[in-house]
Amino acid sequence: LANNMTSAAATYQAFNDVARNTNYDFEAVYAMGKQLISIGYSAKNAAEMIQLCADYAAGVGRDVSGAEQLVETLSKVVAVGKVGEDELEQLQLAGIDLNAVFEPMGISGAEAMQALQDGTIDSQQAIDALVSYLHKFDGKMAESKNNIIDQWGDVTGNISTACGEIGASIADAFMKS
Repeated sequence: LANNMTSAAATYQAFNDVARNTNYDFEAVYAMGKQLISIGYSAKNAAEMIQLCADYAAGVGRDVSGAEQLVETLSKVVAVGKVGEDELEQLQLAGIDLNAVFEPMGISGAEAMQALQDGTIDSQQAIDALVSYLHKFDGKMAESKNNIIDQWGDVTGNISTACGEIGASIADAFMKS
């Protein structure tokens, strides 16, 4: 039970950190995190993926729904374990510019779709290209949330985290006694 509580506290902390680093409410971050954990991500990796998607969404002017759509699409790609034409089309619907994703490989999005079909490139190469592209937006969420409302949200998020940690410490002490 103590390990479960420690794990739950670590998961809460990871997702709360993302919520504070974005302009998303905790419930939205938690829902995205649950989706990623259900396909095998650790809480830490799920939090990193959510932050990556949030940075991308902020960088292209999309809100939380853009990040949610991207997390959902990436979850499907990871769950299936391959990237094909359907997955690339879903990424396009999530706002991903496939031409920009595959430009470093010297091919267009359409050429990448064909290359995936004929085996010229594999799914891992496509995923690596996508992740590299998404990292171009690192820090965009931080840039977009520099306003007083978000700073107040950080204060309340910090208070919430402190209360959660105090509660976890009390529960841990109780479990040890």
